[in-house]
Amino acid sequence: MIKKGDRVVCFGDSITKGSKVKGSGTSEGETYPAYLQKSIMDYVASEKITVKDKQN
Repeated sequence: MIKKGDRVVCFGDSITKGSKVKGSGTSEGETYPAYLQKSIMDYVASEKITVKDKQN
């Protein structure tokens, strides 16, 4: 179960990075980490969760 203070790290390639999309290489914009962060934040309802994008 994800709770406040937990960290999620995204390992991957250009798909994870969001190559050629808004926010490329961050957890902002239209990247996989951004969508994951939004989904998790919606799930835990208002608790601050940070998603870090760690590329290989």
